[in-house]
Amino acid sequence: MRHTVDDVIWIQGKRYDLEDVKAVVPEYKLPDGFSHAEEHCGFAERYPGELKQIALPEDYKLLTAKVESKVAEIQAYANDKTAKEAADEARAIEASLTYKQRRAREYPEIGDQLDEILKYVNAVRLAKGDFENATTILGLKAALKSVFDLTEGLDKIVASWLAVKAKYPKEK
Repeated sequence: MRHTVDDVIWIQGKRYDLEDVKAVVPEYKLPDGFSHAEEHCGFAERYPGELKQIALPEDYKLLTAKVESKVAEIQAYANDKTAKEAADEARAIEASLTYKQRRAREYPEIGDQLDEILKYVNAVRLAKGDFENATTILGLKAALKSVFDLTEGLDKIVASWLAVKAKYPKEK
């Protein structure tokens, strides 16, 4: 903790005014005769510009520890409150979503879906020549493989569609 000559107080890198600190710990004040202090090193200059460092009184060290503790408590409470408020807000938003909105957000991006469908259609189109040139059952089976076997990407898209449909069955 550092208390500057213009009554600015720094606690863990954050700036506070003297009034803010006194609101938390009303009895806080610099020791008599001190213009500023840096508690982390346990010393302070008694007057501005004085080069000699003077040990801080023990009661001041205890007071700064109390201030730092109170500030930490307040910050922890504020963070918890913020986290709780954010969680409450997320629950409220979730509750306000319609069935279609919940389901729609689970599907892959439409561009990704269309890209995989296009890749599949292109693979089938390219296999058309293999199908037309097939002269044996094995050749025909090989040509039809691309028609019945989805590309890896489209297979993943179909799997994600089925997962969404299972998670959000149609409403009756």
